Amino acid sequence: MTSNCPRNRVVIRTLFTREIGVRLHAICGESELVLGLSPVRILQGEAPSSVRESVLAWAEAHRGEVMDAWRRYQGGHRPSLSACRA
Repeated sequence: MTSNCPRNRVVIRTLFTREIGVRLHAICGESELVLGLSPVRILQGEAPSSVRESVLAWAEAHRGEVMDAWRRYQGGHRPSLSACRA
């Protein structure tokens, strides 16, 4: 699979919903991955191996922060995450 991802820049977005919980969406060019966090794993999508490895490493490193934001959301508060680079 070829990637149209400039310099492997990845945008990671969080999705919080009461129905499905928390998910991460990693977008790089035309590739998109959907990740779960319990445990950290790719649920859907395809991307070059370097992007997959980078995104999985980022998710492992920031899992606690994302889960804390999820708990704030469940408690009726606005979740907030710091801006990080994958």
